[in-house]
Amino acid sequence: MPKNGKLEFFYYRSHETGSYIDYHKHKCYELVYLIFGNGMMNLNGGTLH
Repeated sequence: MPKNGKLEFFYYRSHETGSYIDYHKHKCYELVYLIFGNGMMNLNGGTLH
């Protein structure tokens, strides 16, 4: 959270089971929430389950 307490960018997206998201990057933090089920993520060359 920035020192001023304001979000400079907010985006919400929902994906279907089995979805693949192409490589991308940001100049900010990215928070990923799994509400149900499971997922896999590649972060800096490592795989997170």
